[in-house]
Amino acid sequence: MRKEELKFAQRVVRKGYIQGAQILSCIELVQVSNGHENWTLPDLLVQQGYLTAQQARDISEELVKERAETVSAISSGGQKIGSYELIAQIGEGGMGVVYKATHTGNGRVVALKILDPQLAKDQEFITRFLREARNVAKLKHHDNIVEGYDFGESNGKYYFAMEFVDGPSVLKLLK
Repeated sequence: MRKEELKFAQRVVRKGYIQGAQILSCIELVQVSNGHENWTLPDLLVQQGYLTAQQARDISEELVKERAETVSAISSGGQKIGSYELIAQIGEGGMGVVYKATHTGNGRVVALKILDPQLAKDQEFITRFLREARNVAKLKHHDNIVEGYDFGESNGKYYFAMEFVDGPSVLKLLK
């Protein structure tokens, strides 16, 4: 499932339009149909009667607006998380977004992984995220493993700073 659809699902449940079990069954339908039908999660929710077409459009517009505001804040510079100033978004995954950032104290360029704000409301996700950061920080230095530098929380945002490796993504290299 695409990250955008996951955020859409989280927003629909948070607004109380649909229960968790119902959204999971719709997500399964979308995943099973991939390749056979061109269903998107918003389309399926409307088709199943869980949302009106207007509600689906409104939620989609909210998410687009939030994303644009985030990109604008980062591109204008100055957005900080803890001791790090964000430079640019470089990746996105199931638990959050990764930015190229600079440590304001020592100038070190890092990859800064930030836990998705929706997931940061769930203590289990926070625990998993911080456990990942601790485990990476414990690894001995090796040329094939990125080094973990720092992790923590700043104004409700959980972050994990690690070595920044310039170049193409692993996915691009594999392709």
